[in-house]
Amino acid sequence: AELDIPTLHQFILDNPLGVLVTHLSNDGSSSTQAWPQLQSTHIPFILDKPDLMDSKPELLGVLRGHMARQSPHSKALIHNIARQTTGDTSEDLIPAQVAADQCILEQEVMILFNGPVAAYVTPSFYTQKKPETGKVVPTWNFSCVQAYGKLKLYSDSKSSASVDFIKQQATDLTKHGEETMMGFPKSQSWKISDSPPAFINQLVQNIIGVEITITRLEGKSKMMQEEKDPRDKLGVVRGFRAMDTAVGELMASGIERCMAKD
Repeated sequence: AELDIPTLHQFILDNPLGVLVTHLSNDGSSSTQAWPQLQSTHIPFILDKPDLMDSKPELLGVLRGHMARQSPHSKALIHNIARQTTGDTSEDLIPAQVAADQCILEQEVMILFNGPVAAYVTPSFYTQKKPETGKVVPTWNFSCVQAYGKLKLYSDSKSSASVDFIKQQATDLTKHGEETMMGFPKSQSWKISDSPPAFINQLVQNIIGVEITITRLEGKSKMMQEEKDPRDKLGVVRGFRAMDTAVGELMASGIERCMAKD
């Protein structure tokens, strides 16, 4: 397992599309609908790394994202938090008088971040073990990070706290996408302010914000570390590179990076 926090943070920054997974109560009390207890939604997240990480290593950071208000997952989150804050099992809206810092889901949530590539590894790539003993089987290479934490919801479209959170999250996400992921210079990057304010305000009404305070962070990068013979590792690298595909090159480079650490 990968437990180095700076490494895990960088993985999330490089691969910000996470899968939010929740286990929510479904007691049939919602006045509008029922939903599966387990739900997941793909969300591009912004990671806020703690400023005090060197002096307070227990601070793991905060993830900020947004979801479509009308999605079944959003409705389930709103209902569960409304029920938890009011005690009314039939409530489908969080009352306006409930402060933003009280809109926290009781249950732990998980966000799964997958790496840019995963691939099947054929035994045909092994240059030593396969011809010598035949004791080889296929495997699968991948990388991922799992973040666990407590979720705070920003769902009141009339609350300045919710509106401000959503606008800031969208602004920061756009900046990260334009300047970091696309590599555009600041002067050429698209900004939220480039769209008409009325248009943005309309969109904000149709989404909710989620903020997850990370309480546990761990990752896994399986890139042939289990293979002890470096000749077989090189065989896998050459095999992927010989495919002459984007996936093959990414996988070969990933294995080489892991080999360099050995």
